[in-house]
Amino acid sequence: MTKVFYFNQFRECTYVLWDSTYECVIIDPGCQTDREKERLADFISSAGLTPVKILLTHGHFDHILGLEWAMRKWGIPAYMHPDDVEQLEINDRLCAAFGIDFSSQGVTTCALPEGTFRAMGGTFLEITHTPGHTRGSVCMYCESEEILFSGDTIFQGSIGRCDLPGGNEDVLLASVGRYLPSLPRGTQILPGHGYATTVGEELDTNPYMVYLD
Repeated sequence: MTKVFYFNQFRECTYVLWDSTYECVIIDPGCQTDREKERLADFISSAGLTPVKILLTHGHFDHILGLEWAMRKWGIPAYMHPDDVEQLEINDRLCAAFGIDFSSQGVTTCALPEGTFRAMGGTFLEITHTPGHTRGSVCMYCESEEILFSGDTIFQGSIGRCDLPGGNEDVLLASVGRYLPSLPRGTQILPGHGYATTVGEELDTNPYMVYLD
C-alpha cells in the first residue's frame, strides 16, 4: 500500500510504502516546513506504521529536505546510490541559487545496492541504476504491488531535467530506453513530481519515447 504527499515549493512527491506487517519505508522525504513534517508523522502514527528505512531515488535537495529530521525522529537509516554522494556535496550551491536555506553537508547515507533489496516486512524492491537526471538516480520497482517509484527519471509525458550538475540528457534517454520497455505495461509509475501514469501510457504517448530504439 502506498500514500503520496506533495511537499515543498517544488511539489515533490514523498511516498510511504507499507505491507501487511505494518512496517514501512519513506521514499524521498521532501518535507520542509514543520507543518509538512507533522502531516507525514501524523499519517504514519494514525496508520499504525513503523518506519524502518528511508530510500532515496536521488540526492537533489528537494527530495531530501526532511531527511535528517526523519532519520532522527524514527532512528532509521537512509539508503542512496553511492554515485549521488557527490550530489549532497553540491546541494548548498543549488539551494543558494533557488533561495532555499538548507544544507545537506554531513548527511550520512548507506549504499543502496542494485538488484533485489528487502525494503521491509515481506516486501522486496528491484533497484535499477538509471543515471541521467543525476549520476546516481535509481528506479525502484515493487513487483508485488505492480508499481515503479521513478524519482525524476521519468514523469507523465516527460523526463527529468538534465541541466543541473550531474545531469546528462543522452545518458538519461539511454537509461529510459533500456529500462522502461522491460517492465509490464500495466505497471503504475509513481514519479518524483506530478501525477501517476503507467508504463504502457508512457511508451505510447511520451514524446521522448521517439528517441528510443
